[in-house]
Amino acid sequence: MRRIAIIGLFALAAPALASPPPPPPPFVSEAAAILTADIDAASFDRFARLFADDVVAYQGGTTIAAGKSAWLALERGRIGAFHRRVDSYSESNMPSNGTSGELLVIDEVDPVAPANIVADPRWTTRATLYEFGPDRLIHTVRIIQTQGFLRDDSAR
Repeated sequence: MRRIAIIGLFALAAPALASPPPPPPPFVSEAAAILTADIDAASFDRFARLFADDVVAYQGGTTIAAGKSAWLALERGRIGAFHRRVDSYSESNMPSNGTSGELLVIDEVDPVAPANIVADPRWTTRATLYEFGPDRLIHTVRIIQTQGFLRDDSAR
């Protein structure tokens, strides 16, 4: 009888294990559309509405902006300062402790206009993690970057 009960439990659990994970929260998907687009003066207000007043931004573990006004001033200064291409992004459907959603954007940026490139451009590859709070606003921005080209080894 005990064996039948154990088999029954596994049979009930099997469909749950085979089903796809839940989708990311809609507010994360909406933020992804804004954060993966090129931000310009016309779209800056939509961008700004994504962040909480207490947002803290880190780059390589160092605080680069504390508070919404500092973060937005930094980002406003970057408009048009570099060329960007988004390589990929990931919306979390199972956020880590302390967040209600996460968005990871992997992109490449170059401060030199493509028309001005004479030789080998030096793109910076950047990963930016946006962590959302219970209010559905971004409270933490974590940036890690390195000089060089992003390589795709998926063909291996």
